[in-house]
Parts: sequence; C-alpha cells; structure tokens
Amino acid sequence: MFINTKLKSMKDKIFFLIIFLLSVNFFNSQTKDETQKWIKETYEKHRRPENLKNWVEFVNGELVYSSSPRYFERIKISDINKISVKKDLLNDSLGKLSWYSIKLFCKNTDCVKREYVDGKTDKIEEISIILDLSFEEDGLSKRMEKALLHLIKLYGGNASLKKETF
Repeated sequence: MFINTKLKSMKDKIFFLIIFLLSVNFFNSQTKDETQKWIKETYEKHRRPENLKNWVEFVNGELVYSSSPRYFERIKISDINKISVKKDLLNDSLGKLSWYSIKLFCKNTDCVKREYVDGKTDKIEEISIILDLSFEEDGLSKRMEKALLHLIKLYGGNASLKKETF
C-alpha cells in the first residue's frame, strides 16, 4: 500500500513538472497581436525615406502590404512557406543602390494577390517588402525572420527560410 501511494505521488510530481515546463514556454512566447505589432512597428521605423507612404497591416489572418497608391498586396499568413530577409544591391547609371527586402512566398501563386484600386486583381509570386539599410545597423534581420516564422506557426502554418545556394 505504501509503495503504491509513493509511486502515485511520483507520477503526480512528474505530471505537474511536465505541465509546468510546457506552460512556461507557452506564457513566455509572444502572442499574435504582439508579434504583428512588433513587425509593423519595425517596418515603420525602417522604411526607406522614399517609401514613407508604404504600409504594412495585418487583417483577418492576412499580411497586407502597400508599395503603391495604385495597389496593395495580400497573403494569407498561414499559407507562407518560405521567407527571405536579405540585403539587395542594384547597380545602375546613378551608382549603387542598396536596401533590405523581406520576401514572402507561398506554395502556389494563387495565394499572393495584388489588388488594384480599380478592382482588378493579379496573382503574383511573392510579396517583397522594402526596408532601409538602417534595418541592418540595428541587427534586425535575424529577429525579423524569427518573428515571421513564429507568426506563421501561430496561424497554423509552417515556413522555412529561403537561403541562397551560394
């Protein structure tokens, strides 16, 4: 009788320990709202000066990005399966231009839409969100990758980082 009670007590302790460890991780992770707010605030802080009219919003489980007054782009967050956060460089007749881009891809081209103000809709391959080089100085690229991956998981999706071959 004593041994059986002791075993039961040990099982209870292990059970409560497991519940405690799982809840610590759950309560310390960011919520959807907190993660979305951080992504939006980080974008707004690091927009390129020539892109101050661009915006990022989160609406009904979708990320919506406007890079033009003529259209905006939207993607269902749970459909995102690849993320790329990297520095881009363009050499043109004016010299070198560089910026950071966050590219969001999904399994098929049906899930990324460009919606024009006149009502027309196109399907596009990716959303490319442009940021200033100050994004690099603050060391935010890895944090942004983590935040986006976390948000996608919170919405029930599963994504990975898109890495260059070389």
